[in-house]
Amino acid sequence: MKRPKSFLVGSFLYQVLWETDLKDSEGGGAYGLQDSEHQTVQMDKASGNEDHKREVFVHEVVHALNSRANLDNLVFNGNPKLEEKYAATIAPWLLDWLRMNPEVVAWVMGVDGAEAE
Repeated sequence: MKRPKSFLVGSFLYQVLWETDLKDSEGGGAYGLQDSEHQTVQMDKASGNEDHKREVFVHEVVHALNSRANLDNLVFNGNPKLEEKYAATIAPWLLDWLRMNPEVVAWVMGVDGAEAE
C-alpha cells in the first residue's frame, strides 16, 4: 500500500511531504510535523518502521483536526503542550480502533457490502 500524498480535513486539502532528517521549530529531530496555515504534514520517511509511521501520521492528522475545529483554542486554551499531550494520547488509540474494527469502519464509510442487517 502506498503512503498518502494528501488528505482532506473538511474542505482543506493537506499535502503530505515525506522527507529525511526532519527538524522541529527548535532544531530538534521530529517524526512528523503539522502546519495548518500551509496545510501540510511533514513526515520523516527514514525513521521508524511502517507501523510507527502510521501512528505518527494519525497523530499529525489529530493536530490538523484540532486546529481546523478550533479545539486548540476552545478546549486547550491555546496551550500547545496540552494539545500535544492530547494528540500523543489519542492517536495510538484511534489507530488501534480503526485497525480492530474494519467492519465498523466500512459501515461508517458506506462501503458497498457493509449493509445494515
